[in-house]
Amino acid sequence: GANRPNIEDDTDGLMKKQTLQYGARNEVWVAWDAFVVELQFAIQNINDDDPTEEEELNRLLISTIDAMDRYLSLAPTKDVEEATKII
Repeated sequence: GANRPNIEDDTDGLMKKQTLQYGARNEVWVAWDAFVVELQFAIQNINDDDPTEEEELNRLLISTIDAMDRYLSLAPTKDVEEATKII
């Protein structure tokens, strides 16, 4: 409309940051889902003689933590600090 800024104008970089935040959030959900699926499989197929299952779970959990770290690095520091106080 008249006298309104173009919604595609991203001179302040907020749209790019929001896109990165959405992508990082989705990456966390994908990583977490992969971990949960593998954990459910491991619980149903326990084999103490096979250390590869534990290695895979560790790999997936580290991947989830890394994804969450990337997501939180895009959040305002004040928000992360306040959330940390709550937990």
